[in-house]
Amino acid sequence: MSREQQNSLETRVIAERMINGGWRIVPIKPNSKAPVGVGWQNRTFTPDDFGDINGIGVVTGHGVFALDIDSYDPDVANTIAEEAKQRFGETLERVGHTFGNLDDSLRELADEFREYLVKEAACFASDFVVRRHSDEALFLKNPTKVLSDWLASKLDYSELATIQRRKPDILKALSVDGGGSRSHKVDWQVLKGVRFR
Repeated sequence: MSREQQNSLETRVIAERMINGGWRIVPIKPNSKAPVGVGWQNRTFTPDDFGDINGIGVVTGHGVFALDIDSYDPDVANTIAEEAKQRFGETLERVGHTFGNLDDSLRELADEFREYLVKEAACFASDFVVRRHSDEALFLKNPTKVLSDWLASKLDYSELATIQRRKPDILKALSVDGGGSRSHKVDWQVLKGVRFR
């Protein structure tokens, strides 16, 4: 069985369990929060409607509701979550990547991004990594665009919206001097970018 067939089977099994548990569910487009197709609100889906590329969404209404807590402050998010538990009892919670302390998460993303850029620099054919020959320092050209593209390939849609607003902070954490994007003298030219090594 191929990996795609296995993923599709797993998605169908989860969908079947949810349907059997009384949930109204809908297939979700890949890398999105949007349901697949038109008229999904009035359809009853079967496990066969879910493929390996789909997520599974829960249809709200009819006694089912969702509370989405978006907060940069973990203490605020935890306070709201605890209040919801007090009022409504134990609930389902999102399973997936969460950003505990956002500042620590931004530094971790910057470190991961730096590793990616160093690998790019090793290729010697990068369009966005420049090496200064005098001291082998590495610089990132067009840092905001390159970071945006990398984040889009790395994070899911719901995480991306939060993190995209913090790109300047990630670029500051990436830079060796903490200054983020600025002008640097690189060999015979001036380059606007981030020195990351």
